[in-house]
Amino acid sequence: MDNKRKNYLSDEGKKSAKSKAHSHEEKAYSQEKSAYGHGKTYYLEERGKARKKSRMGKLLAVLFVAMYLPSLFYWFYGNTVTTDIMRMGKIENSINADALLVRDVVVLEAPFDGEYIPHMEEGEKVPASFPVATVVSASSIKLLKDMNDINAKILAARKSMEKAGELFGADIQKIEDEIGRKVNLLAVEVNSNRLNRVKQIKSEIDRLIDKKFEILGSGEDENVYIKALKEEKKKIMKSMEACMVEIKTESPGIVSYVVDGYENILNPRSIEQLTPEIIENILGEKMRVLDIGEREVKSNEPFAKVIKDFKYYVVACLKQGQDASWTKGDRVLLRINDINRTMSGIVEFISGEQDGKRVMAISVDRYLGEMSGLRRINVDLIKSSHEGLIVPMKSLRNIRIAGADLKKAEIIILKGNVASVREVIIVSDNGDYAIIEPANKSKGVYLYDTYVLNPENIQDEQVINK
Repeated sequence: MDNKRKNYLSDEGKKSAKSKAHSHEEKAYSQEKSAYGHGKTYYLEERGKARKKSRMGKLLAVLFVAMYLPSLFYWFYGNTVTTDIMRMGKIENSINADALLVRDVVVLEAPFDGEYIPHMEEGEKVPASFPVATVVSASSIKLLKDMNDINAKILAARKSMEKAGELFGADIQKIEDEIGRKVNLLAVEVNSNRLNRVKQIKSEIDRLIDKKFEILGSGEDENVYIKALKEEKKKIMKSMEACMVEIKTESPGIVSYVVDGYENILNPRSIEQLTPEIIENILGEKMRVLDIGEREVKSNEPFAKVIKDFKYYVVACLKQGQDASWTKGDRVLLRINDINRTMSGIVEFISGEQDGKRVMAISVDRYLGEMSGLRRINVDLIKSSHEGLIVPMKSLRNIRIAGADLKKAEIIILKGNVASVREVIIVSDNGDYAIIEPANKSKGVYLYDTYVLNPENIQDEQVINK
């Protein structure tokens, strides 16, 4: 009994202990539940802030990628950046046109039908009263051959008279060799129609013959045959003089053998009467070209001319708007493309507008001899020309107007492998290229500097691996 009671009391104690423990747990749970109810709001606030920070970080990452990814690409893959070397160049603002040369000339006419033999070269200067050419008739060519035959007969006759040949054999042989060479040369000159040399060679042959007979000590007066040949030779000379006329110029100037028939129309005195229609019609015709083998002349027709004045005119027909920047008295720079020469001139005349076109005459005074045989030329009328450091327009960025007639831009120069942004002034451009000069001397741009062809997305002091 006692044992049962004891066990009962023991079980009740356990139950009481369990009940107290359970009550304690419930109290603790109640307190924890109460605490959780108050902390839930705090947890949600912290979680919202974390989400906002996450979204802000993502947005900043997107912006960073958008803004700096190209730079990072060039930074890490700089070997794809294309560069070039700064060079000197020129940019021109010009008008191309076909033009006519207008010169003050004196034409030289032939006295009869035949051929002319020039004494001066095309474009050569000639003084006043100087023979420009010799005009010969067709019959004079035969007379020259007859004279050559007579000279040969005289030489043969005199050779038979040599009495002291053995004594003076060496000297005589030298003279005979020289005479033979001169005779051959005479034949070449005759066949080439170079009659201006024929007289000189003939005189040299006569002098050698006289020298030979001085050595031989024999006079030709004793030989009737030789005397008859000399008389015949004189008659031929007189006939030749009648068939050969030297044409001299009264005025000094430049000789030209190109006569195109416009000498009276295109002269300085008639410039103001020239119209766009006249200019275009002449330009449309086939121009004569000098042929050195064509020497035929007609009686009383011009075959040569002398350009008297070293001042001449370039006359062009300009379309509407092409002459807007020029007025009478302005200085113009011309490039003559036919001879690749550049010279300056002065605007002497601008006509009124006719069908949207004007005639402009520019006086010049250089390269006359080089263009003596030309009538039509192609010219560039240069409005402006700038020379300096030249780069493509695509190599410039941030192009802007910085003031009246002042345009600035940026260019990327490489110093080693580091990019340097340099401000430059655009002196001139034609849309594709620009002439530049540094805007800041402390950050200059110099010849042979390396620059970036495409400067977009490259930052100052960026390292570029080349």
